[in-house]
Amino acid sequence: MTINVAGYQEDQEAVSTLLPVGTRQEALTALWLVLPDLGDPDPAGTVSLALSGIGDEGGFTAASTRARLFDPLQWRYRGSRRPSGPC
Repeated sequence: MTINVAGYQEDQEAVSTLLPVGTRQEALTALWLVLPDLGDPDPAGTVSLALSGIGDEGGFTAASTRARLFDPLQWRYRGSRRPSGPC
């Protein structure tokens, strides 16, 4: 699991890897230790969709096919989601 937080800039390789390998429950626990309030009414459901959803399920935006140039192996598994509340 990797995590990117907007506005936080350092050595990205060192800070973005949160859990290299683990179960779904371990990933949820690690994420909640770092971000206890995801600002989402159903954080477990949102994280579940992030880990196994397809396309735009749950308000996610999948990476475009142009991302293949920069990440040829994992571009299909990448996406982003805007917070549901005010920014």
